[in-house]
Amino acid sequence: MVSAHFQQYAERAGFASVACVMLPRAGELTGDCVLMNTRPRAWSAEYLQRQFAHSDPVLREITRRDHPFAWSDIWRQRPLTPREKALMSYSAEFGMRDGFAVPIFESGSIGLVSLASAELKLEPGQRQALTLAAVYLHSRLSALRRRQAASLIRLTEREHEVMRWVAAGKSDWQIGRILNISAKTVNFHVENVKRKFGVASRAQAIVRTLMQGGIVP
Repeated sequence: MVSAHFQQYAERAGFASVACVMLPRAGELTGDCVLMNTRPRAWSAEYLQRQFAHSDPVLREITRRDHPFAWSDIWRQRPLTPREKALMSYSAEFGMRDGFAVPIFESGSIGLVSLASAELKLEPGQRQALTLAAVYLHSRLSALRRRQAASLIRLTEREHEVMRWVAAGKSDWQIGRILNISAKTVNFHVENVKRKFGVASRAQAIVRTLMQGGIVP
């Protein structure tokens, strides 16, 4: 898999972890934005909980640069804010004191491949090779994400509603009373879902809907 190969390549170059993301045009940095993440789990959890994305100097910097840069280039050129210092100090506890960031500009969107290390030592030739590999990584993972999104079976809002209640163990009659439709209409929607997924049973339809995140507790 491309992610595993890139991680191995990064480790040979002296980097412990890799983050490959697509930056949202607005709003929070969510799991949907992350294409690859081999950062320590504890660090990632704290990063999300403390909303460090708002004050991540690397994320801020890629909107100002169109070429790869070392993390340490940032604080050599400007003082960090207290929140930025807090993030970098916390990252250092996990051995992520410096890194190499590659901005990705593709189809009007901005992405990033960021490699973390305890100490950055890169020759010019290594920087170029890492940059090319990072661009390839982001392109491949983005293409895979688009392909997965395109392969999702689209259910209507009503079909989602019906399947939530089917998963809850309700009968067609009960679901009809809840949604103010007939039991026959409920069955029609269930059969449509089964047909879309190409499955024979309601249990299989529930599983497939769950796999797509279509049943929310």
